[in-house]
Order: sequence, then structure tokens, then C-alpha cells
Amino acid sequence: MPRLNVPAATEPLPMFSGLRSAFPPLVTRLDQVVPVIAVGETAIRDDLNRHAISIFGIDYPDRGIIDECLRGFCDDSTVENGSLLCAPHSGALAFFEQAEAKIAKSVLKGWAEDHERLPMWPIRCSPYSVVDESARAGAPKFRLTNDLSWPKPGVPLEPHGLATPSLNDAMDRSAWPPAVLLRLAQVASGMMVLKASGAPVTAWKVDAEAFYRKVGRRPDQVWRQSMVTPSGNWQIDWRCQFGDASVAVKALRHSDHMASVVKQRLRQFDATYPSRDPRVVAWQRERVRMALEFGVLLPELEPFNDERWAVLHLYGQFVDDGGGASIDDPLFDELGRPLLGPDGQHLTRAKVHLELVEDVFEAFGHLSSPEKREFGERIDLLGVALDLSSGLMKLAAGKRERYAALCRAVSISQAGVPLSEFRELLGKLTFASIIYPKGRQWVAPCWRSFKIALKRSPVQKVFITRHVREALQRWATELEDPDHPGVPMACREWVPLYGSPGVGVIYADASGEEGWAAWTFEAGVVYMVSGVWGPLDGELIIADKELVASTIGLFVLGEALHLHYVWEFTDNTVALSAIRTLTPSTPLSQRLCAARVTWCSDRSVFVMGERITSANNEWADIGSRPVTRGGPAAVATMAAQLGFEFVDLHVVDWREIL
Repeated sequence: MPRLNVPAATEPLPMFSGLRSAFPPLVTRLDQVVPVIAVGETAIRDDLNRHAISIFGIDYPDRGIIDECLRGFCDDSTVENGSLLCAPHSGALAFFEQAEAKIAKSVLKGWAEDHERLPMWPIRCSPYSVVDESARAGAPKFRLTNDLSWPKPGVPLEPHGLATPSLNDAMDRSAWPPAVLLRLAQVASGMMVLKASGAPVTAWKVDAEAFYRKVGRRPDQVWRQSMVTPSGNWQIDWRCQFGDASVAVKALRHSDHMASVVKQRLRQFDATYPSRDPRVVAWQRERVRMALEFGVLLPELEPFNDERWAVLHLYGQFVDDGGGASIDDPLFDELGRPLLGPDGQHLTRAKVHLELVEDVFEAFGHLSSPEKREFGERIDLLGVALDLSSGLMKLAAGKRERYAALCRAVSISQAGVPLSEFRELLGKLTFASIIYPKGRQWVAPCWRSFKIALKRSPVQKVFITRHVREALQRWATELEDPDHPGVPMACREWVPLYGSPGVGVIYADASGEEGWAAWTFEAGVVYMVSGVWGPLDGELIIADKELVASTIGLFVLGEALHLHYVWEFTDNTVALSAIRTLTPSTPLSQRLCAARVTWCSDRSVFVMGERITSANNEWADIGSRPVTRGGPAAVATMAAQLGFEFVDLHVVDWREIL
């Protein structure tokens, strides 16, 4: 595209792709505006190795992100062409020195450029702020953020008094694929699968430096990535910014591409240097045998390259954070000779794997931060300590203390908490529930209050009710305990078969109008607990009633028969989901699940929820209908015909059992 020469102010200013201002100019002397960036100067400015990315992306299915890396990330915003000048937020003023340093750093690093005179028109200068992350980092750390969600919806702007959408609000997100994040629990369980080989396993972690800032913005869109600096200059930012909703999605896709190349390189290395450890070889063969039992075809496993079965490593990447583990056996060449490092030491697999990961980072144009590199039996990934020696994971001390303090502070709030702040807290607690499974019940009333405030609050605040306060204080108490043992890095659902000591099977059902019942069988005796619905139960939905039947059945029958393992059958899929996930949506179901967690935890009872068809749930159905089907008396008659005794544990008010 040719350079535009602008001899006088009467001719149009140079801008990308023929952009024209939709608003009156904010300067009166256009002849003073010197064109710094002309149309011909539209090369992407980034640190990515675009040649390597194009090669790595030849067979990569997400062609869209390859194109974004080669041409610059596009914000997909449909915002109108026009100029917008915004002052910095109060956070930047509160940390003025840090803001100046961060803004200067962008120029020194080549990420942005300062101009004393207006560099282009139109131009959008967004507000910016500084976030203090020192508490999280354990050392002085500040992050410059760009508020691309400003102006807020409905805010009228001068000179026309019309609302102008923000860059984030105007983004067309229809073409964005759903973001699928790797779960930390998947990484942890994968590490323990490797450990099951019986061979040494070493964990490792890498962290990319300035991940966003290595990626360039599409040149014809940098006019809306500007800010006014403390010195009064205009700064044009050529790199991806914190605060851009599109970057949050596309950086994830970019890191997914990196992870796929990492895994490919690790598999190639392991195919070249297979393990000679007899324990590992036997483990791989057993894993292949198991794969065949599950119907996996053998060609998919050659040469042991299916991650679910027989690989010697595990890797997961969360945008800029990469973590994994390797079976750490000594390496030998094809002739059986030891592979030696530059220092003459016998190389092991984990160390080479880590270096391969860092090589891939560098090939993409990213650098692994040396001070954040971790290698050993224990790593800290996303603020969670993964300990291979103990097989446990727990929140890192700093994160645990911050979350506890935040719960305490919010729980005593009298004036209400802004929706955005409360939503952020819920995100933290949902993440912490990985380590504190019982905490899922305490998050439920908080989510309920948040959703109500989101729909109804005119001031966009969540007011702390008694239930929310109690839930947050319970969270704080748990988080403040430095001796919390953590949870296993891997586990499996397992309940012994019926007939083993302490194992019971409970069948439950509820009718919409009459009542509920649950029963079990033990040593020739049919035990049934039942009740009828009272005046307070008329408005309950059927799923809640079904969960009442299952829960009261568990409590009464489990206590009476001293059960430690329970197979729990219900014919209602919503109730079954609540039993399995402990994350129901209605207030009563949340209360019931909280009671179930407490009851099972106090008694070390393990429950496995299972589905049964209504046709096969006959006795529970009869027991729940004393009027139309005879209720427990009818079941007692059937049991007697089969030669069984019958015990009816009738409950007058099920609420008294909770």
C-alpha cells in the first residue's frame, strides 16, 4: 500500500485502511498534526517467530489462530471510527510512580512508542490503571491494565451526548470457539498415573515472560490502542493489552497451539529414547492391555503416543503457565550407552523434557522466566502446591491467606459489595473448592445472592445476608487453618459391592402429592423409612422432593444399619445430579446437599449415586403413596410373602432430621 503524502491540512490525514473520524476533531490546528504512522508502514510489530509458527501450524486444526499470529491479533470489534480521549483511572494516580515506570517500560521494550504530537486520527485513548499484585506475588509487583470496557454502557459523551460502546462491548464474539480450559485436577491426577509406574517421577513448571506483550496487534487497529501518558505524550501500543477481552480468548488458543507442539516434541523424544527401566516397560504393557480392554485399537497406541495410556510424560499449559511431570528414568541411546550431559553426568528424562519445553517456548518467540522455573517432587502451579511425595495438593500459603482475608472482609460488609468484586470472590472460592470440596456447599448461597442482585439490584451491589455471611465465615475459618491436609492429587469413585461389610443399597422415591419413601434390605429384613407431605411441602418441585427422599433415607437407614458405603438409587435425574455433583440450583436442594456433606464427612460415609428406572423402583414408589397404592403397609405385605421381615421407620416431619 503506497505512502500518503499530506502537504496541507485541507487534505485528509493519513490513517489505516482509509479510516475517517465520525466525530468532530478534538484539535483545532490540523496543520500541527504530523503523520507519524503512514499507511505504508503497517508491518506487525511483535516478538513472535512467525516463520516457525507457520511451519508448526501446517497440520494444526485451529487455522484461525495461526492466521492471527501471522497477521496480528484482531480485536473483532465493530466499534465506530471515532476519537475518544480518556483520563487515567484513580488506580493509576494512586500508584503514579509505578504507572510512569510501566508506561516507560513499554517504550524501552519496543512494545509501544511515545509521540509528543498527535500521531494519527481517529484515535482512542482508553483509561488505564495500576493493580497492586504484591500480596499475591510475595514481593513488590504492579500490573498496568488498560480499561477497554470504557465507556460504560449508556454513558453519554460530549459533544453530542450520545452513548458510545466500548471496544470490549462492541466485539463480535460469534466466531470465537468456546474456550476449553485444562483443569488443574487433570494435571494432578495425570502426575499420579505416572507415579503408578513405580519409577521415579519428577514434576516441573515453566512460566513465559510477558506473554501478552510478545504478541502483536493487527496494524490497522492500533489507532484504538492508545493512551495519554503522565508526561502528556501520546502512546501508541502495538502489542496485546491486559483488559482486552479478545486477547483473553485468543491467547488461550495460542497457548493451546504451543502445548500441542510441546507434546509432539516430547513424544518424538520418547520414541527415540524409550525407557529401559523394567518397571516402566511393564507398566506400559499393562496400560496397553487395559486400553485394549476398553476397546482402544492398537494402532492408536504405537509407539505409545496416546496420552491417556502409555506416554512417559504429562504436560498442561494455562496460557503463560506450563506444568507437567516426567518418568525420570536414565536415558540410553539405541546401543544401550548412557546419554551424558555437558557436565558428564548421566542424563535423565525429566531434565531433558523440561529443556525441550523451553526450546518450544523460544521457538514460538516466548521466553521461559528463569526465576519461576521449578523442578522436583513439588511444584506450585496456579497457586496450588502439587506434592508428588505425599500425593496431596493444597492451596499455596499466600493464596490461602489472601482468600481468607477477602472472605472475612466481604462477610462484614454493611454497604453491599459491587457485583464485579463479588463475582471475582466467587471465582476464587470456586477454584478453591478443588482443595476444599465441602466448600462447594458454602458457595451456593453466595451464588444465589449474586444472581438475584444481577437481576434486581438497582445499585449493582450484593448485600450480605445472614446465609451469605455464615457461608463466607465458614470459608474463612477453613482457609485460615495452616494445617489443612489438602486433598489427594488423584482419586477414583469406588464403592465395594453389596454384600461386603458396611455396604448398603438404598432405593428412594417421592410422589408429587402424597409422600416419600426409601428402603433397604439387610439380613432378611426390609427396612423402610417414609413420610407424608405436610402443608409446607405443597410448593416444592418434584426434584426437591426426590432429593428429600434420598437424603432422609440415607440419614435414617445409614445411621440405623451403621453403613459406611452406600449405593443410592433414584429415578429422578435432577436429584441424581445433585447427589453426584453436590451443586444443585434450588435453595432447598443446596441445603440438603450441605447437610449430606456434613453427615457423610462426620461419619466417614461414602455414597455412590446411581440411576434406576421408575418401573424397577416399585417398592419405593409404593411406599411413597400411602393413599393410592397402600404405602409401607403394602410393601410389608409383599415382603412377608417373600419370607422377609419388615421394619417401618416412619418420620413425622422430615425437616427435623436435617
